[in-house]
Parts: sequence; C-alpha cells; structure tokens
Amino acid sequence: MKARLKFKLIITVLFLCCSFQDSPNRNIKYSGRNPVVRPIKHSNGNIELNGILFDAKAAELSFPAEYIVGSEFNKEYLITSSQELVHESLFYTKIQPFHLQFMLIVLGADNTIPRELPGRRGSIIDIEVEFEVNKKKYRRNIESWLNEEGKPMKRRGFYFLGSRIHKNFFQAQGSGKVCSLWHQDDAILDIIHPKNDAGDLFSLNKKNIAMHKFSQVKIILSLRKE
Repeated sequence: MKARLKFKLIITVLFLCCSFQDSPNRNIKYSGRNPVVRPIKHSNGNIELNGILFDAKAAELSFPAEYIVGSEFNKEYLITSSQELVHESLFYTKIQPFHLQFMLIVLGADNTIPRELPGRRGSIIDIEVEFEVNKKKYRRNIESWLNEEGKPMKRRGFYFLGSRIHKNFFQAQGSGKVCSLWHQDDAILDIIHPKNDAGDLFSLNKKNIAMHKFSQVKIILSLRKE
C-alpha cells in the first residue's frame, strides 16, 4: 500500500512540475496518450519500469540503447527514441520518454530548480555509456563522443529540464527528444552550455569512437551532488 501511494505521489509531482514549464519555443505540438506506469519494485530496493532500471545501491538509472552515430555532421541530440531524429543523434533507445521522466523523479531529480540562463532549470544529471569491446566492458562519460566547436568536449552534465505538457500529453513522448544538445522545451535532458541555443556546436569526436556503429550499449544516469 505504501509503495502504491508513493508512486501515485510521484505521478502527481510529475504533472505539477511540468505544468509550470515555459511557453513552447517551437510551434510543433504533439498529441496522444502517455504510456501506463507500472513499476516493479524488487526486494533489494531496485525498481524497474519498461526497460529502465533504478539501482538503489548505486543510485543510478540505466537503460539499453544503440550507438547509431547519425549521418549529419553536427549533432543536435545525444539520445532519441524517434526514428525521425536518428540522422542527427548518437544513441537510439526504445524506452518511453514519459517513463524516463518518472524514473528520474524516483532517482531524486527535481526539474523546478532555477538556473541562471533563461528557461533552464532542474537538477544536474551526469550520463555515462557502458559498452563492450572484445569481451571487455568500458564505461565513459557520454560527452567523450563529441567535439565542442571543433575541440574534444569536456564533461558538462545535463539539466533535468523536464518535458512540457500539451493537453496532458508529455511532449517528449511525442518528439522522442530524450537528451538534447540545444535548448528545447520538449526534451527531458538539456546540455549545460552557455551557447546551447545554437544547433551547430557539437559534432562527432572521431578520435574517440571506441566502438562499431549499431553497438548495443547501456546508458547510465546519476544525480550530481551540488
């Protein structure tokens, strides 16, 4: 009973937090139904929701993805769940963005924390990629796959911006924008960068590809302590 109450409270917080998002900065509005949330809680404290795992001991979220690289030179998205955005993304996942937003709140993230830049808000999330080469596992921060204005990108982190809602529908669920490299209010995660209103800052760091295209990877999210 307590677990059910906790999840109902999280759902309530999820909608309340996103109802105060800035007005849309793009004209596109998506409509549909948000997927049902039925998390499974294990005896060790871990929680699973449709492919997303909350590791209670490590205090991390993880989910499967595919390294797709994308054909466009400049990258506008790090992670997408939309086939329409794969040409300008690095990783593709089949998880539901609505479920990820729910699980980020389970992780302890808050998308109401004000930030200095207009429209930016939320807890800082660090993202790492776990992958395997020659049966050996590696784990790197996701920024290492990028160049920033032509130079290898340093770790920056991502704001838990949280997707806006239009007619009770989470816009990230319709757009597939899980993690954006330029500021958009229908994305869940937003790169921390003073110039990220531009869509041409980031490109693939070809010196640090580390794995083959279409490699299966694990995306790992953690809450940065501030």
